[in-house]
Amino acid sequence: MSAQLFHEISALLPQAVISLVSKHSWHSLSFRGTLIVLSVVVAKEGHYRITAEFQRMLPSHDFRSAGGLVADIAVTERATADKESRLIVHALLIDN
Repeated sequence: MSAQLFHEISALLPQAVISLVSKHSWHSLSFRGTLIVLSVVVAKEGHYRITAEFQRMLPSHDFRSAGGLVADIAVTERATADKESRLIVHALLIDN
């Protein structure tokens, strides 16, 4: 399921270089799943606008990940320099 999420984010933001920062299993009394942390870097003209738009639409996007549910996803950090914008994205996935 995490590979599908990675693919979907890549399709939403094809200008980005996306890398896995961490991946941890978790569980509660009712659910089990994975917490994924991704680094998303856009280093092209218009990077600030591109990443700001991605950040705005991300929480309401309907992900179609097979085998589970994206319970929560958000940009938790943002850094912008002259030539690039870097986002840290946390995603909480629930297994079916």
